[in-house]
Formats: sequence, C-alpha cells, structure tokens
Amino acid sequence: MSNKTVSLSTLRIPSHVRSFSCQQCGSCCLEKWRIEIDPTTYKQVAAIYESQQQDNVFHELMTKDDQGKSYMKFSNGRCAALTPENLCIFQKSLGEDYLSDTCKVYPRRIFASSRGIEFALTFSCPAALQVLLNPEPITIHTEEAAQSTFHFMRPRKFLCYVPENAAPSSWSFYYYQVEPLLLAILQSRTTTIEQRLLQLGALFTRLQSITPSPNWFEAIPKELHYIPVPPARKEKATVLFRQLLLVYAKSTPSFANMLANLLHHWDPISLTIPLTQYIAKTKESLEQRQFPQEAYWSAEKAYWKTTQASWEHILENYFVNFVLGKFFFFQNWQEAYLRMVTLYGFIKFLSISYAHILKKPVEPSILLPVIQEIDQSLNHSNIFFQNLSERIKNQPLAVQTDVALTLSQI
Repeated sequence: MSNKTVSLSTLRIPSHVRSFSCQQCGSCCLEKWRIEIDPTTYKQVAAIYESQQQDNVFHELMTKDDQGKSYMKFSNGRCAALTPENLCIFQKSLGEDYLSDTCKVYPRRIFASSRGIEFALTFSCPAALQVLLNPEPITIHTEEAAQSTFHFMRPRKFLCYVPENAAPSSWSFYYYQVEPLLLAILQSRTTTIEQRLLQLGALFTRLQSITPSPNWFEAIPKELHYIPVPPARKEKATVLFRQLLLVYAKSTPSFANMLANLLHHWDPISLTIPLTQYIAKTKESLEQRQFPQEAYWSAEKAYWKTTQASWEHILENYFVNFVLGKFFFFQNWQEAYLRMVTLYGFIKFLSISYAHILKKPVEPSILLPVIQEIDQSLNHSNIFFQNLSERIKNQPLAVQTDVALTLSQI
C-alpha cells in the first residue's frame, strides 16, 4: 500500500455546490438540531468571554453534557447565539474562526482527499434544496485554491479519504475509477431514474463477480446499458418496503404518526372514523395494516409517471450529490446502495401519498419538501440504517444485493 496524503491546495467544486448561497433563514439554528461545538472552539470562545469577565454570558450560550461534549444552548427554540436578524453573534463579533466546524461547514459536506478538497450538500437546508431545481447536469470543476474565488469556511478537521492507501485487493482502492462510473449511470437521461437505479444495482451485481485489480474495468461493458437488469418485481418491492416503513415507524414516533395519517387517506374505511381516532388505532396495529398496493400503483400511474419527465432532474441531482457525499467509499457499496434505494423509496412513497391527498400530479412544490423532510430525518438516522444492515448482513452477498435491487423498484 502507498502512503499518500491529502491535498488542500486543489478544489473540486460541483456546480450545484458553487451555486449554493446562504439565505440567512436561520432554519439550521433551531432547536430541532443538536449543534455540537468542537473542543477547540469551546476553549477559544470561553477564553474570550473570560477575558472580558463575561463568564455568565458565555454559559448562557454553551453547555456541556455528562460525557463532556459541548453544545449550543437554545432560547425560545432558537440557538442562543442567533440574533433577531438571523446572524450569529460569534461570527459577527469575533469572526468565522470562532465558529465550530459544525456551523462552518453546514449545509456543505467537505472532504479532503489526495486529489483535493471535495464538496457535497445536505438538503435539510431550504436554500441548498433550491439548487436541485437546476435542469443542467451537475459538473465538477477543478481549480487551485490559491486562485479560486469560491468561498467556503475551512473546518479545523476535514473528513479525509485516500483510496490509494487502501488495500489493492479492495474496491476502495479503485474508488476514483468507480465514482465516475456511478455518476455516468445516474446522469444518463435516456432512461428513467428508476431504471438508472436498477442499472447501478446491476453494476454492483457485476462487480461481485470481478476480483479488484488494475484491469477490472475491462470486465464492464463499454456501453453501460448492456449490463443486464433484473426483471420488474414491484409486488415483492412493496412487501419489502412495507417492512421498511414499519421498522422506521417503530424507531421514530413522529414518523409513525405521519404514516398513520397518510394511511388514513389511502383507506376508504377511514372516511367513517374521526381522524384522531383512526391515527391512534392505526399506530397500535401498524404491523397488521396492509400496504395499499393496488391504490398506490394506481396513484403512481396517475400522479407520478404523468409528470415525471418534467422534474426527474431533481432526483438525478439528489442522487448525484449522494455519490459525491462519498457514501460509496465510507460504507461498503451494498450498504450504500441499500441506503440510496431506501431514500428513493421513501421519497417516492411520500410524494405519491401527498399527490394522492391533493389530487394533483407530483411537482417540485411537492417533491422538494419531501426531500427536505427525508434528508433531515431518515438520512440522518444512522441507527435506522445500521439496524437495516444488521437485518440482512448475515444473508449471502447475492441476497443482500437482491434486496436492494428489489427496493429500487418500489
């Protein structure tokens, strides 16, 4: 193995990250988050307030838990350091060097690799969400940091990855060759997003039969659409997806309430029962409830497929950003692919459910809030995905991939 180090002199900037601009909405500074403060920032800010004999003010802003981790305090649901104008008093009075890495980076995700500093976004931020609307494919521009006009706050600690330092017998070693292949499939606009996700799954199935080596790419068809895709299994997909809904509902009370509410609109019997009574009854018996399969497929045809071509680039951009978030490096690719298609399944299910309630086709005004909700809840729930992986990790590799492939067809 080599001993390469990260490079901080080069920037690899995706076009959607460059177009992002903070709108000072303050949504990232609300009590729905735990804003963690790194130890260096805590000590620096504490020293400033102590030198000004304002210890009492400092302790109104930050606190520590029993494990010694530091967090921002909240006042009336807002970060205690947030001004009425949605400005941070630390950044305003002390400068950005006194911000924690959490606040410096969000909603960007910043990585340091041997090829430079790399970026992705988190779409729990309303302003970041808007960049998904750009119909142009995401591109990556490389430039020297010293000459770049692109501004971002550098964290004290980067999340680093160096494929060259992985074992040559692992797929991590070839990540720089695999990533462009994943992006090419996701940005192939001759097929639907469902077909592209299936194509990714088919690629991973093919990689299972290949031993990682310098010539691995020769075993992949030059025309990616020649990789065989499994036949449609929508009924099996809905059975698996129902299980996912139940697993997440059990671990997340707010989602259990939302799911019961949505099922109320799918169930004709519910029209004769008061909503609160129906939700309470349904939450108690979610495991006995059937997935509204036929009604869902009918709504998919009426509300999803009729307008899909007009907003499909939103989902393409979302999943391209997912790849740029390095999930396929930091997780094994079966787990990353399972995470990707699970997110797709939840986004599609919620979008169709809301369209069904509103009796109108899916459009950006429905899709974007769903993506935001999924990114600030499900995609942040590592416990859920760990539990999901635990459920299938003892299965043969082919079965694990088959589960993910099936879910991509929901």
